[in-house]
Amino acid sequence: MTLGDLRAGNDARFTAPEIDPDGLAALPPHKRDAFLANPLGRDDDPAQLIGIADGPEGKKVVGKVDLFPGEITVCGTPTRVIWGSALGVPEKHRATGIGLLLAMKMQTVGPWMGAFGVSQVALPLYTNLRWANLSLPRYVLIRRSRRFLAAYLRSEILAALLAPLADLLFAAQRAWLRAAEPVHRRYELVPAAEMPAHLADRFITPDGAAPHRSPAWINWLLSSEFNDVPSRRTNLWLVRHRSTGEISGYILTKQRHFDDVTQRHVKDVTIASVQDWMSFDQADLPDHQLLALTITAATHPRNPSKPCRKADAVEICTAVPTCQRLLRRWGLLRLGHLNFLCKPARNSELADDKWKDPANWRLKPSEGDNFWT
Repeated sequence: MTLGDLRAGNDARFTAPEIDPDGLAALPPHKRDAFLANPLGRDDDPAQLIGIADGPEGKKVVGKVDLFPGEITVCGTPTRVIWGSALGVPEKHRATGIGLLLAMKMQTVGPWMGAFGVSQVALPLYTNLRWANLSLPRYVLIRRSRRFLAAYLRSEILAALLAPLADLLFAAQRAWLRAAEPVHRRYELVPAAEMPAHLADRFITPDGAAPHRSPAWINWLLSSEFNDVPSRRTNLWLVRHRSTGEISGYILTKQRHFDDVTQRHVKDVTIASVQDWMSFDQADLPDHQLLALTITAATHPRNPSKPCRKADAVEICTAVPTCQRLLRRWGLLRLGHLNFLCKPARNSELADDKWKDPANWRLKPSEGDNFWT
C-alpha cells in the first residue's frame, strides 16, 4: 500500500473485520494524519506492508509493518530512505515466519531501509538478515535518585534515606559544571512553539551521511503523533547568542513518564531525552559545547506552555567521540545503546562498506519513528 492509496482511502479493503479480525492493518487516525503530512512524502512512496495468510475461513491479515519516507544526505547528495515502523505479528502467528518475510520484503521497497529504536525482541530478526548495526551509545544523567536507588538497593527505606544526599551531590556537580562552561555565558535557550521558516538557510549539511533536517521536517515532528501517549511532552529550544541576538542552533527534547522501565526494573520514573540538536555556527558553537546546553534544556529550564513533572533522569545518545567525552565529564553514565539497523540496496551508494561505520554518520535519536515512542 502506498501513501497515494492511504490518501484515497484504498486501505479499507485490508481493514475489514472479516480479513483483519485483530485490527493489525488499521493505522490509528493520528498516525495516518502524520503519514499524510510528512513533508518528504510522495504518493508513490510505500506506506505499509501487510502479511496475509490463507486459513480455513479465508484470507486473514497475520502481520504488518508501517513504512514512511525520509531522506539521507550522503556527501551533500540527497538519497531516499524508507523507515520501518511498528513491525507487528501476533504471538499466535509468529511460528509462521511472517515476521521474517515482512522484513525480507522491506529490503526491496526502496534504495535504503532503516529501523530505529529496534526492540531486543526484534533485533535478531534484522541481524540475521545482515542489516548493518549503527547503534548509538546511551548516556544517562540521574537527577532524582530515589527511584533508581530503590531498584538497585531493593529497599524503599534505604532509598528514601540516601536519595537527598545523592541528589544534593548531583545538583552541586551540575551547578559547578554550568558555571565552568563558558557556553552558558555566551548563549541562552529560548522556548519556541515551532521552527521559524526563515532559518532554513542556516541549516548545515554535515560531512558523511546525515538524515534530512529542515524547519518543515522539525515542525512535522512537533505537530504529529504516531502513538497516543498522554504522558509524553516535547519541547523545541532555540539557542540564541546573548550579545548579538542571533539564533545559532536548536535543541529538541522529549519527556515521558514510565510506570516501569523493565530493563532496569525502575518504577514510576520520568525520563527526559535529548532527541535532536544542531549548531548553525560550528566555529563558535561546536557540537560538544552545544551538548552542554542540551543538558540544561532537559533539566533546568521548562517550557511554561507545556508544564510537566520534573525528570528523574536525562538520556543522550551519540556516537561522536568529542560529545561522549563531554557527557562523561558531566557525570553521565553509559547505559546500553539505542538500536539502529539499516539495509541499503546493493546498487545504492550507501552499500559501500565505509557506511557500516557509525563514525561516518551524523545520527540523532529523532531518526525514524523513535521520536514518537
